[in-house]
Amino acid sequence: MLAMRRSPRIVTLICAALFIAISAVPFRLPGLFYMVGVLLAAPLVSYLLAAGGLRAVRAERRVAPRLWPGERTEVELRISNLSRWPKALLLIDEELPDGLTGLPEEPPSCVVPMLWGEPFVYAYPLLAQHRGRYQLPPVRATAVDAFDLFAASRPVGPPDEVIVYPRTVPLEADMLAGARLLARVADQHRADGTDFRHTREYLPGDDLRRIHWPSTARRGTPIVVEYEEPTSSNLFIVLDASPQFVVGAGRETSFETAVTLAASLIRYELEHGHAVGLFVDLDPPIHVPLTDDRQSLIAFFEELAVIEPTSPRRFDRSLLAAAEVAPSNALLFAIGSGPGSDARAAGDGAVPAAG
Repeated sequence: MLAMRRSPRIVTLICAALFIAISAVPFRLPGLFYMVGVLLAAPLVSYLLAAGGLRAVRAERRVAPRLWPGERTEVELRISNLSRWPKALLLIDEELPDGLTGLPEEPPSCVVPMLWGEPFVYAYPLLAQHRGRYQLPPVRATAVDAFDLFAASRPVGPPDEVIVYPRTVPLEADMLAGARLLARVADQHRADGTDFRHTREYLPGDDLRRIHWPSTARRGTPIVVEYEEPTSSNLFIVLDASPQFVVGAGRETSFETAVTLAASLIRYELEHGHAVGLFVDLDPPIHVPLTDDRQSLIAFFEELAVIEPTSPRRFDRSLLAAAEVAPSNALLFAIGSGPGSDARAAGDGAVPAAG
C-alpha cells in the first residue's frame, strides 16, 4: 500500500504563490502570474515524481531463519530497479520486532544514492535477544522528489520469519544445591550392570567370567557374582504451561526461567548420551517422544522457542496426562512455572512414569 507524506514546505509554497498573485493584480504584471502557475504546479509534479519513484523498486532480504539468544548475524538487503530509468533519493528502512535489534553504529536503514543497473546491496548486523517466532515485515522504501514536497512510502519485499531458540545455561551437578535434580537426576537412578548385588552357586549356562574365585575357594564349589540389572534413566520432562502462578513481567518471568531450565536439561542429557522426552499440556499438546539422538535437540528447541503459558489445565492434571503418554520405563521430571505450581522440579523431582 502506497503511503504519501506531505512536507510543511507546501504551505509555504502556496502562501508565496498567493502573495505574488495579490501583488501582481494591481500592477498588472503577467510575468508574475506565470510564476504563480509554476509554484502551484510544483506540488503536483512533486507528488507524481515521488509516487512514480517506487513503481519498479523491488527488495530481497537474506537472513538466517534460526538463531540462538545472543547470536549476531548479518542481514543482507538487495534493492533492485526494474525500470530503465534511474532512481534516486530512496530511503530503505527496516522495522524490527521486539526481541531482534540492530546496532546504533550500523542501523537497519540506508539511503540509496542512485539505483540503476546493478542491484544496490546493503548489510547490517542483527542481534537475537529473546526466544520466540518473529515476523520481519516487508522492507519499506521511501522515495523523495527533488523539491522534497512529498514522500511516497510502501513495502517493496516479502516478509520473513526468524525463530530464536531458548536460552540455555551450563549444568554441573556439583554446583547445584539441594537434591541436585537438575543435571544428574538420572544418575541417581542409573545402574550400568556392574553394581554388585550378591553371590550364588554356579548354574549351568552362567558366564564363567562371573565366577567369584575367593568365594569358590572358600566354599569348595563354584560361586558366581550377580549384578544389579541396569535401571532406566530416561527422563520425560513435563513443563508447566498454566498461567495461574506465573510471576514477573515481559521476558523476566518465572515461566521464562522454567523454559530455560527445560532447554538446559534437555541439552545436557542429549550431549551426555541420555534419553529425554518433553510434554507440555497445551491445545494441542506438545509431545516430543523419548530419544537419545543428539540431532533431535533442534526438534525440542523448535517447540520451546514458541510456547507460551496458555494451558487451560492445572499442573497436577497435566502430570496425569503426561504419565499416560510417557514410556513406562521413564522418569517424569516436573518443572513448575511459578511458586504456586502443584508440582515443581525442586520439590517433586523425578518420579516414575505410570505405565
